[in-house]
Amino acid sequence: MVTLGGSNVAMAVTEAGEVVETREDILRAAFDAFLAGDTTAFALLYSELNPRLSAYCYKLMPANADDLMQELWERVITMRTTRTPAFSRRGQGVVNPVAFLFRMLKNLAIDHHRRSKDYFSLDE
Repeated sequence: MVTLGGSNVAMAVTEAGEVVETREDILRAAFDAFLAGDTTAFALLYSELNPRLSAYCYKLMPANADDLMQELWERVITMRTTRTPAFSRRGQGVVNPVAFLFRMLKNLAIDHHRRSKDYFSLDE
């Protein structure tokens, strides 16, 4: 479990007793703790990242932002039970969970756009 005294605190301690000082390290530790089964770590990830991810999503696809955000968090939760190699590079896990989630959201938006029928071919 990652403990974080408040949203503005820039230090945390992991279960292994490692002190992490940057916000990126805190989120990385929370992501790893969530994948290991810690539900409070998910609450931290969600509260810290959902506003930023939502704002980005509304810029990408305003009409479908709520659906995309729901699908993103469903996939993140699913990652806990299906830890496949697709979620890791060279066996080291997700190195930067913030970048990983933003990329995941962008890919979901692209997939959604491809599936939609709101586009036309330039070949015609």
